[in-house]
Amino acid sequence: MARIRFSIASIALIACLFEPGPAVSQATSSPVAETPKAAVDEVISMFTPNDAVNVEATGKPMPTTGTWGAQTKFPDGQPKVCALAHVECVIVIYRVPEDNLVCEWAVGFVNVVEPQPDGTIKHATHVEVLDENDAAARYTLKKGWAKGEAPKPVEFQRPDYPSIARSAQVGGVVTVRIVVGPDGLVKSAIATSGPSMLQAPVLAAVRQWKFDPLEIGQQPTSFRLDEQFAYNVQKPSISAGMDPSGHVVLQEADPRLDPGFRSNGVSSGAWATCTAATGCQAAAPNVPK
Repeated sequence: MARIRFSIASIALIACLFEPGPAVSQATSSPVAETPKAAVDEVISMFTPNDAVNVEATGKPMPTTGTWGAQTKFPDGQPKVCALAHVECVIVIYRVPEDNLVCEWAVGFVNVVEPQPDGTIKHATHVEVLDENDAAARYTLKKGWAKGEAPKPVEFQRPDYPSIARSAQVGGVVTVRIVVGPDGLVKSAIATSGPSMLQAPVLAAVRQWKFDPLEIGQQPTSFRLDEQFAYNVQKPSISAGMDPSGHVVLQEADPRLDPGFRSNGVSSGAWATCTAATGCQAAAPNVPK
């Protein structure tokens, strides 16, 4: 099974894409020694405690009362993962001394200089979490995603549209928070909003999804996604016609739509609907018709 990696290859690719040259962008190592706070903020925005896994020393989930810090100087040279990626790094550290817990992430920064069509220069910083230690991989999960970065399901089951909801003309958007384990299987799914009548079929379907495992460095990592499902309901359209005896007959068509799949920007990035006539060709990959 393929694995999703956020590691040396991806950050090295950024450096490759932005090598100096005519009419192309240019990358240089950023002064990371001056930006430890930026590295800490990046990790805090991308990771959250994994409440499903207890710390060995306490039998409870990782507390949020620890202290954050960053290492920017390395007397023996940059960590291997950073040297291989050809970027300077900040090692972000989260400590809970009373639990004998230390989580670490290697964060690399690349400054990108991009010439604009109007002749001006745009500066941007690409940030990459290149690696994490065992404790970070076990007790936290990835929650933040750059555009187009979030994993997509490789096996996708479409939710049913309950007949009772159809009859009652119940529609709307159901939002589900999914936690995926290091093996790519859904460990939990919780509906956070949407009509209660539609939440159960969405949760039943989502729990069958499968993803390629996510790795950060060499560490298989849990992650979290928020997905949305739209149940679109339209009133049946009515058209009039005549039967052979000359009586007016109302012919009723039912264009009510099956659930559509959409992402709020973290997964497939597209809105799609499914109908009895067209199936789900425009929906997420590998959606059964």
